[in-house]
Amino acid sequence: MTKSVYEFWLSQGKDKLRFPVLPEKIDVTNNMGNETVKVAQFGEVTFINDPNAKTISFSSYFPKKYSPLTEYKGFPSPENAIATIERWIKNKKPVRFLVTGTKINLNCSIDAFTHHEGQKDIGDRDFDITLKEYKTASPRKIKQ
Repeated sequence: MTKSVYEFWLSQGKDKLRFPVLPEKIDVTNNMGNETVKVAQFGEVTFINDPNAKTISFSSYFPKKYSPLTEYKGFPSPENAIATIERWIKNKKPVRFLVTGTKINLNCSIDAFTHHEGQKDIGDRDFDITLKEYKTASPRKIKQ
């Protein structure tokens, strides 16, 4: 079976995790942060602002053993994959999210990560993950 051109990766520094099973879909949300104000005897006025940080979410599972659905051999055990993500969360540092074959390559915070016993096979771990684009703020110099 031909494998996908897509690879889903999370990394923090030199520590990397490739997801062994691709999700059925990935949701990318671009909220615009616009503001609407009601003006008496005029109606609503919308102020267009800069976009908010993107939110990316998807669901998949960490398999216990190789199957035709897995993208590669030698993937980490479900326990190790979960421990890696939980360690990154505890580090309180952004992760890099990359999907090969697309333009998705972002620094992100892990906003939510849930996992539970898998539906497909004993030992598999289903998970849901939500990532939020991470932007650093740098102070501007003010001319005097």
